[in-house]
Amino acid sequence: MTAAEAESVVRPRYVDVYGADHSPWVQAVLLGLHEAGIEHRLRSLPTMESFLSTGVFMPVASIDGGPWHR
Repeated sequence: MTAAEAESVVRPRYVDVYGADHSPWVQAVLLGLHEAGIEHRLRSLPTMESFLSTGVFMPVASIDGGPWHR
C-alpha cells in the first residue's frame, strides 16, 4: 500500500467484538484493535442480529454500529 492509499483509508471509530476472550482468534482481533488505538468492546454474548446472521461463529465484529461481519 502506498502512502497516498494509506491516507485515504477510513479508520473505524469504534468496534464491537463478539467472542470468548480465551479464543486465540478473538485475542488476535483485540490485539490488533488495541495496537491500532481503536476503541472497542468485547461481548461475551452475541446480539440477536449477529446470532441470526452468523450463529455461534466468532469472532464477529460490528464497525461503527454497522452490520455484523465474521
